[in-house]
Amino acid sequence: MRFSKDFLVIAISGNSCTGKSTVAKELGEMLGVQVRHCGEVLKSRALELAKPVPELSSEVHMSIDAETRAWAADQSALKVVEGIFLEEVLSGLDGILFIRLVCDTAVRGERFRARGAASSIAARDKSDEQLRETLYSGRAPSSLSTSILEFDT
Repeated sequence: MRFSKDFLVIAISGNSCTGKSTVAKELGEMLGVQVRHCGEVLKSRALELAKPVPELSSEVHMSIDAETRAWAADQSALKVVEGIFLEEVLSGLDGILFIRLVCDTAVRGERFRARGAASSIAARDKSDEQLRETLYSGRAPSSLSTSILEFDT
């Protein structure tokens, strides 16, 4: 498979349960490239700190964001990264192809329940939006209009 030299990082974003991890894993395997799963990094950091993910501080989130930016900025090889807030985290970096996954809320809810989630997808979305507001409210809007593809999963 060939890939444009204009983009060396494929950034897959979208709400919870839109298929980001699955698509990133399959794409990484197909292309034979490294994949960064931001949610897994977050869960790993929570384990290290012996805290539940919802109790992680803004500083921990911003530290992981900085690591992700540095990882994406090193464009020595094609890479894939997936996460909910990548459009904010990677804003302003060159060489990023943003792919936004969307999915019907009912389907996302089924996927969420299949994971054994205790809450609803609506509650998860609300929590994610509150975190987005907390972490990124002061940032200028990103200018990604020319490098976003959107797929309904």
